[in-house]
Amino acid sequence: TFLQDVSGVLSCKEINGNVDKFHSAMCCEFMTAVYWSVSGWLLIGFSLCLCGCPALVLGYKRFPSQLWGKHYREEDSRIQQRIRNAAKRDVNTYPPRGGTQELV
Repeated sequence: TFLQDVSGVLSCKEINGNVDKFHSAMCCEFMTAVYWSVSGWLLIGFSLCLCGCPALVLGYKRFPSQLWGKHYREEDSRIQQRIRNAAKRDVNTYPPRGGTQELV
């Protein structure tokens, strides 16, 4: 009958065996993989705190406070030229305030 079949599947010995298999898989296989995955990232973070923070404090005065160098000067002059050209375009495009006189 049905109850006799269920009692064979849900006996204490069967449930204990399934729980033991689950416990063994979780503790010995899955959690070991999680441990090594997480501990690698924690080691990276710890190394950053141990080496990065003192380097930041010791090198603060040596870090440049603004951009510098040949490439920066070239790019800055290009940007300033674009700003001057845009300002000239704007002045020549719009009529002066207070009247409709044309610009020469």
